[in-house]
Amino acid sequence: MFTFEEIDEIVLCELDGLLRTTPKPDPLGSDAEGYFIDDYEPEDAADSLSEELFNELSCMLNDDGLLPGETHQPFRDAVSVYAEQYGDPWLFHFGHDLALTRNRHGAGFWDRGLPGDAGEVLTDWAHSLGSKETIIPGEECTDLHGDPINDWAGKFYAE
Repeated sequence: MFTFEEIDEIVLCELDGLLRTTPKPDPLGSDAEGYFIDDYEPEDAADSLSEELFNELSCMLNDDGLLPGETHQPFRDAVSVYAEQYGDPWLFHFGHDLALTRNRHGAGFWDRGLPGDAGEVLTDWAHSLGSKETIIPGEECTDLHGDPINDWAGKFYAE
């Protein structure tokens, strides 16, 4: 399944996908003038967001927390099909597809033309994780003295 290094790569690519799909509002009120990928890098994510995304993937490495007789095998099989279909850049595509699918952007795992039910399995899994709306914090990240109140200062988050 995934190694921890692969999970790190997928998370960075998912964060990149979140930034690429988060429009930056035009201060004059017209349509978006760009995307936050112009201002932030995936490494600028709040530590708590990176950890949360990492944990979502690492929990799929074992069957803890499942009902008796359940396994993550359909997910594992779907990931294998995905990796086989895309070869070396599969981690990049997987992270982006995860961001797109979980946020129901109209693209992602389901439209990759994966054989069998792999696309459906991965889509159902991504939807089960819930959407992640990117939040670019402003002034609210400091207290009255200007001290950071959480790990968001200078970072972006998603919930």
